[in-house]
Amino acid sequence: MGRLARASTIQFGAQGLQTIVGFAATLYFANELGATVLGKYYLALAVVNWLLIPVAGVRGATMKRISEGDEPDEYLTAGTAIQLSFVCIEAAAILVFAGHVDAYVGAAAAGLVAAVLVTKSLSTFLLASLRGAGRVQSASVVEGGWNILRVLVQLAFVLAGAALTGLLWGEIVATAVTVLALVALLWPFGRPTVEHVRSIYEYAKFSWLSSVKAMSYSWLDTIVLGFFVLPGVVAGYEVAWRISAAFILLPTAMTKVLF
Repeated sequence: MGRLARASTIQFGAQGLQTIVGFAATLYFANELGATVLGKYYLALAVVNWLLIPVAGVRGATMKRISEGDEPDEYLTAGTAIQLSFVCIEAAAILVFAGHVDAYVGAAAAGLVAAVLVTKSLSTFLLASLRGAGRVQSASVVEGGWNILRVLVQLAFVLAGAALTGLLWGEIVATAVTVLALVALLWPFGRPTVEHVRSIYEYAKFSWLSSVKAMSYSWLDTIVLGFFVLPGVVAGYEVAWRISAAFILLPTAMTKVLF
Protein backbone atom coordinates (compact mmCIF):
# COMPACT_ATOMS: atom_id res chain seq x y z
CA MET A 1 0.00 0.00 0.00
CA GLY A 2 2.88 2.35 0.83
CA ARG A 3 4.39 1.80 -2.61
CA LEU A 4 1.07 2.48 -4.32
CA ALA A 5 0.50 5.61 -2.25
CA ARG A 6 3.99 6.91 -3.08
CA ALA A 7 3.55 6.20 -6.79
CA SER A 8 0.10 7.84 -6.78
CA THR A 9 1.53 10.90 -5.03
CA ILE A 10 4.32 11.24 -7.59
CA GLN A 11 1.89 10.72 -10.45
CA PHE A 12 -0.54 13.27 -9.00
CA GLY A 13 2.22 15.78 -8.28
CA ALA A 14 3.70 15.47 -11.77
CA GLN A 15 0.32 15.89 -13.42
CA GLY A 16 -0.60 18.76 -11.13
CA LEU A 17 2.63 20.62 -11.89
CA GLN A 18 2.35 20.19 -15.63
CA THR A 19 -1.31 21.24 -15.53
CA ILE A 20 -0.46 24.46 -13.69
CA VAL A 21 2.49 25.23 -15.98
CA GLY A 22 0.49 24.36 -19.07
CA PHE A 23 -2.47 26.49 -18.06
CA ALA A 24 -0.27 29.49 -17.26
CA ALA A 25 1.48 29.08 -20.62
CA THR A 26 -1.87 28.84 -22.41
CA LEU A 27 -2.99 32.15 -20.92
CA TYR A 28 0.32 33.78 -21.88
CA PHE A 29 0.24 32.46 -25.45
CA ALA A 30 -3.40 33.49 -25.86
CA ASN A 31 -2.54 37.01 -24.72
CA GLU A 32 0.69 37.21 -26.71
CA LEU A 33 -0.33 35.49 -29.95
CA GLY A 34 -4.09 35.92 -29.95
CA ALA A 35 -6.94 33.43 -29.92
CA THR A 36 -6.74 32.77 -33.66
CA VAL A 37 -3.17 31.44 -33.55
CA LEU A 38 -3.95 29.38 -30.47
CA GLY A 39 -7.03 27.95 -32.16
CA LYS A 40 -5.00 26.86 -35.19
CA TYR A 41 -2.53 25.19 -32.84
CA TYR A 42 -5.32 23.22 -31.14
CA LEU A 43 -6.73 22.18 -34.51
CA ALA A 44 -3.31 20.85 -35.50
CA LEU A 45 -3.14 18.89 -32.23
CA ALA A 46 -6.65 17.56 -32.82
CA VAL A 47 -5.57 16.16 -36.20
CA VAL A 48 -2.53 14.53 -34.60
CA ASN A 49 -4.46 12.99 -31.73
CA TRP A 50 -7.15 11.58 -33.99
CA LEU A 51 -4.52 9.98 -36.19
CA LEU A 52 -3.10 8.34 -33.05
CA ILE A 53 -6.33 6.37 -32.51
CA PRO A 54 -5.53 3.57 -35.03
CA VAL A 55 -2.16 2.90 -33.35
CA ALA A 56 -3.53 3.04 -29.80
CA GLY A 57 -4.10 -0.70 -29.89
CA VAL A 58 -0.41 -1.35 -30.58
CA ARG A 59 0.53 0.78 -27.59
CA GLY A 60 -1.92 -1.00 -25.30
CA ALA A 61 -0.96 -4.45 -26.54
CA THR A 62 2.76 -3.80 -26.10
CA MET A 63 2.25 -2.43 -22.60
CA LYS A 64 0.23 -5.55 -21.72
CA ARG A 65 2.82 -7.97 -23.08
CA ILE A 66 5.67 -6.15 -21.35
CA SER A 67 3.78 -6.16 -18.05
CA GLU A 68 3.49 -9.95 -18.25
CA GLY A 69 7.27 -10.13 -17.79
CA ASP A 70 7.91 -12.71 -20.51
CA GLU A 71 10.57 -11.47 -22.98
CA PRO A 72 9.73 -7.77 -22.47
CA ASP A 73 12.70 -6.50 -24.52
CA GLU A 74 11.59 -8.47 -27.56
CA TYR A 75 8.02 -7.22 -27.26
CA LEU A 76 9.30 -3.66 -26.88
CA THR A 77 11.20 -3.87 -30.16
CA ALA A 78 8.33 -5.56 -31.98
CA GLY A 79 5.82 -2.99 -30.76
CA THR A 80 8.12 -0.10 -31.66
CA ALA A 81 8.56 -1.43 -35.21
CA ILE A 82 4.81 -1.87 -35.70
CA GLN A 83 4.07 1.56 -34.25
CA LEU A 84 6.64 3.26 -36.49
CA SER A 85 5.35 1.47 -39.59
CA PHE A 86 1.77 2.63 -39.06
CA VAL A 87 2.62 6.19 -38.07
CA CYS A 88 5.00 6.69 -41.01
CA ILE A 89 2.17 5.72 -43.37
CA GLU A 90 -0.07 8.28 -41.67
CA ALA A 91 2.63 10.96 -41.83
CA ALA A 92 3.06 10.27 -45.55
CA ALA A 93 -0.71 10.62 -46.01
CA ILE A 94 -0.59 14.03 -44.30
CA LEU A 95 2.07 15.18 -46.77
CA VAL A 96 0.13 13.80 -49.74
CA PHE A 97 -3.01 15.63 -48.64
CA ALA A 98 -1.12 18.66 -47.36
CA GLY A 99 -3.49 21.08 -49.05
CA HIS A 100 -6.51 19.71 -47.21
CA VAL A 101 -4.64 19.66 -43.89
CA ASP A 102 -3.46 23.24 -44.35
CA ALA A 103 -6.98 24.37 -45.25
CA TYR A 104 -8.41 22.73 -42.15
CA VAL A 105 -5.79 24.07 -39.74
CA GLY A 106 -5.83 27.47 -41.39
CA ALA A 107 -2.08 27.66 -42.04
CA ALA A 108 0.65 26.00 -44.08
CA ALA A 109 1.57 23.52 -41.37
CA ALA A 110 1.16 20.02 -42.84
CA GLY A 111 4.88 19.21 -42.61
CA LEU A 112 5.03 20.25 -38.96
CA VAL A 113 1.82 18.34 -38.19
CA ALA A 114 3.39 15.19 -39.68
CA ALA A 115 6.52 15.70 -37.56
CA VAL A 116 4.44 16.20 -34.40
CA LEU A 117 2.53 12.99 -35.22
CA VAL A 118 5.70 10.88 -35.53
CA THR A 119 7.40 12.21 -32.41
CA LYS A 120 4.28 12.17 -30.26
CA SER A 121 3.39 8.66 -31.38
CA LEU A 122 6.81 7.42 -30.32
CA SER A 123 6.82 9.26 -27.00
CA THR A 124 3.36 8.06 -25.93
CA PHE A 125 4.24 4.53 -27.00
CA LEU A 126 7.49 4.47 -25.05
CA LEU A 127 5.82 6.02 -21.99
CA ALA A 128 3.23 3.24 -22.05
CA SER A 129 6.01 0.67 -22.37
CA LEU A 130 7.78 2.15 -19.35
CA ARG A 131 4.56 1.86 -17.35
CA GLY A 132 4.13 -1.69 -18.61
CA ALA A 133 7.53 -2.48 -17.13
CA GLY A 134 6.18 -1.35 -13.73
CA ARG A 135 8.16 1.88 -13.66
CA VAL A 136 5.18 4.15 -13.14
CA GLN A 137 7.08 6.71 -11.07
CA SER A 138 9.78 7.11 -13.71
CA ALA A 139 7.13 7.45 -16.42
CA SER A 140 5.36 10.14 -14.40
CA VAL A 141 8.55 12.15 -13.96
CA VAL A 142 9.42 11.87 -17.66
CA GLU A 143 5.90 12.82 -18.71
CA GLY A 144 5.91 15.83 -16.41
CA GLY A 145 9.33 16.89 -17.66
CA TRP A 146 8.15 16.47 -21.25
CA ASN A 147 5.24 18.86 -20.82
CA ILE A 148 7.27 21.44 -18.90
CA LEU A 149 10.07 21.28 -21.48
CA ARG A 150 7.48 21.72 -24.23
CA VAL A 151 6.23 24.93 -22.63
CA LEU A 152 9.77 26.28 -22.17
CA VAL A 153 10.76 25.55 -25.77
CA GLN A 154 7.53 27.06 -27.07
CA LEU A 155 8.12 30.13 -24.93
CA ALA A 156 11.61 30.50 -26.39
CA PHE A 157 10.25 30.31 -29.94
CA VAL A 158 7.47 32.80 -29.19
CA LEU A 159 9.90 35.25 -27.60
CA ALA A 160 12.05 34.90 -30.72
CA GLY A 161 9.10 36.05 -32.81
CA ALA A 162 7.56 32.77 -33.99
CA ALA A 163 3.81 32.19 -33.73
CA LEU A 164 2.04 28.99 -34.80
CA THR A 165 5.28 27.48 -36.13
CA GLY A 166 6.93 28.20 -32.78
CA LEU A 167 4.22 26.33 -30.88
CA LEU A 168 4.48 23.33 -33.21
CA TRP A 169 8.28 23.31 -33.16
CA GLY A 170 8.11 23.40 -29.38
CA GLU A 171 6.07 20.20 -29.52
CA ILE A 172 8.54 18.56 -31.88
CA VAL A 173 11.74 19.51 -30.02
CA ALA A 174 10.46 18.65 -26.54
CA THR A 175 8.96 15.36 -27.70
CA ALA A 176 12.14 14.35 -29.55
CA VAL A 177 14.19 14.95 -26.39
CA THR A 178 11.65 12.91 -24.41
CA VAL A 179 11.91 10.04 -26.89
CA LEU A 180 15.71 9.96 -26.46
CA ALA A 181 15.32 9.92 -22.67
CA LEU A 182 12.79 7.08 -22.84
CA VAL A 183 14.98 5.04 -25.17
CA ALA A 184 17.82 5.38 -22.64
CA LEU A 185 15.53 4.27 -19.79
CA LEU A 186 14.13 1.29 -21.71
CA TRP A 187 17.41 0.10 -23.17
CA PRO A 188 18.24 -2.63 -24.19
CA PHE A 189 15.86 -3.54 -26.98
CA GLY A 190 15.62 -7.25 -27.79
CA ARG A 191 15.49 -9.09 -31.10
CA PRO A 192 11.87 -10.05 -31.80
CA THR A 193 10.53 -12.95 -33.81
CA VAL A 194 7.41 -13.33 -35.92
CA GLU A 195 5.66 -14.77 -32.86
CA HIS A 196 6.22 -11.57 -30.89
CA VAL A 197 4.69 -9.52 -33.70
CA ARG A 198 1.77 -11.92 -34.02
CA SER A 199 1.15 -11.85 -30.27
CA ILE A 200 0.94 -8.05 -30.27
CA TYR A 201 -1.34 -8.11 -33.30
CA GLU A 202 -3.70 -10.65 -31.76
CA TYR A 203 -4.16 -8.42 -28.71
CA ALA A 204 -4.14 -5.08 -30.53
CA LYS A 205 -6.82 -5.95 -33.09
CA PHE A 206 -9.36 -5.89 -30.25
CA SER A 207 -7.79 -3.57 -27.66
CA TRP A 208 -7.74 -0.52 -29.94
CA LEU A 209 -11.52 -0.37 -29.74
CA SER A 210 -11.36 0.48 -26.04
CA SER A 211 -9.21 3.51 -26.87
CA VAL A 212 -11.63 4.92 -29.43
CA LYS A 213 -14.13 6.15 -26.84
CA ALA A 214 -11.63 8.00 -24.66
CA MET A 215 -9.54 9.48 -27.47
CA SER A 216 -12.49 10.43 -29.69
CA TYR A 217 -14.30 11.96 -26.73
CA SER A 218 -11.26 14.08 -25.97
CA TRP A 219 -10.80 15.47 -29.48
CA LEU A 220 -13.97 14.84 -31.52
CA ASP A 221 -15.51 18.07 -30.29
CA THR A 222 -12.47 20.06 -31.42
CA ILE A 223 -12.39 18.27 -34.78
CA VAL A 224 -16.06 19.10 -35.41
CA LEU A 225 -15.70 22.71 -34.25
CA GLY A 226 -12.89 23.17 -36.75
CA PHE A 227 -15.35 22.71 -39.62
CA PHE A 228 -17.94 25.18 -38.39
CA VAL A 229 -16.37 27.95 -36.31
CA LEU A 230 -13.38 30.26 -36.45
CA PRO A 231 -10.07 29.20 -34.78
CA GLY A 232 -10.56 31.86 -32.11
CA VAL A 233 -13.71 30.12 -30.89
CA VAL A 234 -11.86 26.80 -30.82
CA ALA A 235 -9.19 28.40 -28.63
CA GLY A 236 -11.78 29.62 -26.12
CA TYR A 237 -13.36 26.20 -25.94
CA GLU A 238 -10.03 24.43 -25.42
CA VAL A 239 -8.96 26.81 -22.64
CA ALA A 240 -12.24 26.14 -20.82
CA TRP A 241 -11.73 22.39 -21.25
CA ARG A 242 -8.26 22.58 -19.72
CA ILE A 243 -9.65 24.29 -16.64
CA SER A 244 -12.05 21.41 -16.06
CA ALA A 245 -9.24 18.87 -16.59
CA ALA A 246 -7.63 19.94 -13.31
CA PHE A 247 -10.48 18.32 -11.38
CA ILE A 248 -9.77 14.80 -12.68
CA LEU A 249 -6.06 14.69 -11.81
CA LEU A 250 -6.30 12.44 -8.74
CA PRO A 251 -8.56 9.75 -10.27
CA THR A 252 -6.33 9.64 -13.35
CA ALA A 253 -3.20 9.25 -11.22
CA MET A 254 -4.74 6.41 -9.20
CA THR A 255 -5.91 4.62 -12.37
CA LYS A 256 -2.45 4.60 -13.95
CA VAL A 257 -0.77 3.41 -10.75
CA LEU A 258 -3.27 0.61 -10.04
CA PHE A 259 -2.94 -0.71 -13.61
